[in-house]
Amino acid sequence: MSYHQQNPVLAASQPPEWIIEQHNADPLAHENLARTTVCVSNTTDTTVNVTFYDNTLYTFTQPLTSLTLNADSGLWIAGLNFKTGGTATTFTTPGTWVFNGDDCTSQKAFIPKTNAVYRVGVESVNNKIYCDVQRSEG
Repeated sequence: MSYHQQNPVLAASQPPEWIIEQHNADPLAHENLARTTVCVSNTTDTTVNVTFYDNTLYTFTQPLTSLTLNADSGLWIAGLNFKTGGTATTFTTPGTWVFNGDDCTSQKAFIPKTNAVYRVGVESVNNKIYCDVQRSEG
């Protein structure tokens, strides 16, 4: 049974227009992943700065032109869903991030394509961040 509940700690750290909901674990997802979903559907801002928190899924429903990802050290798992428009999204990450999957280079960098939808699984282990990228056409 799912429930929706405001999360004031996470809400205080995000822009006020972002919608933040708490959900029970998805039975089809990782067995221990009770997650917080940050669904951003009502913002016109196409330049976004995201800081990951453990067990958090960020979903952006509007195409983004610029996306900056930040994360704390330690062990955590999170996710990101976003779409690009007619201009590919500029993607920035500080520190050591390793990308594998669709639209990733042999040097483990991620270069988003235009008019695409991405699902990115993100995990922090030993101060290194690993990302699994899946793309579908937008």
